[in-house]
Amino acid sequence: MSNSKYIKTLVLQYKPDHDSKKAVSKLESMLIKHNVEKNTIVVCPELSIQDYMCIKKDKRLFNKAISINSSFIIQLKAIAKKYHIILCITIFEKSRDKYFNKLIVISSKGEIILKYNKNKIPSESCYQEKFY
Repeated sequence: MSNSKYIKTLVLQYKPDHDSKKAVSKLESMLIKHNVEKNTIVVCPELSIQDYMCIKKDKRLFNKAISINSSFIIQLKAIAKKYHIILCITIFEKSRDKYFNKLIVISSKGEIILKYNKNKIPSESCYQEKFY
């Protein structure tokens, strides 16, 4: 980064799409719409490429989990690299036989530089995130 005193940040707020392919396209459209600048930190909504399904307990929704090596993550890496941005996004991940609500941070070079499994998940009547 330059010697600037400011860090450019873009916090996106939009309704995630239930179709992951459309969700990735929607993210890129938002970047274009907001004319994102190089080295901007872009923060996406919770589970924005898989839809936030944690409203009710439903075992069938576990099929929405993806691998950290999925084609969607590869596309997100390419987007971060194309726009030279730092992309912060959460995913519902399946790793072996375990499931995680995982934050990933992708560098402007298209590399995952941080992975964090959320582990302090509250249990509320309005959402069932802990179930997943």
